[in-house]
Amino acid sequence: MTTSKEIIVSRIRKGKRQFSFDLGGKSTASLIYQNMFCTKAVASINGLQWKIERKGFWKRQMTVTAQQSPYTKTNITFGWSHKMSVHTEDNNAYEFRPLSFWQRCWGWFDSGGQKVIEMKSHRLSGKRRGV
Repeated sequence: MTTSKEIIVSRIRKGKRQFSFDLGGKSTASLIYQNMFCTKAVASINGLQWKIERKGFWKRQMTVTAQQSPYTKTNITFGWSHKMSVHTEDNNAYEFRPLSFWQRCWGWFDSGGQKVIEMKSHRLSGKRRGV
């Protein structure tokens, strides 16, 4: 059995779309958008970077491209009910879907339906955005 760890998502600067992911009081990752209404972002974890770009209006998808070797490119498609599905190179499938409407919770589920990650949003908080 694995133990769960809590990662706190906080906004770095007010008015900008820059977020920090903190584990145990230490910043482990960041997500930085180019400007307020941009669909392009850069995610960085431990010195590694990925470019993220959202595309489409009716058929939405997100493209994640690695900026270092191996230069992988992953397309994530969105369903009509705000579900995302990701198929990894080792044939594992993961689905991102809402858990609760009123509590603003989402989760990543594997192909067997087991919950891998749970996320909670704090939408009224200006700095602390989620757990």
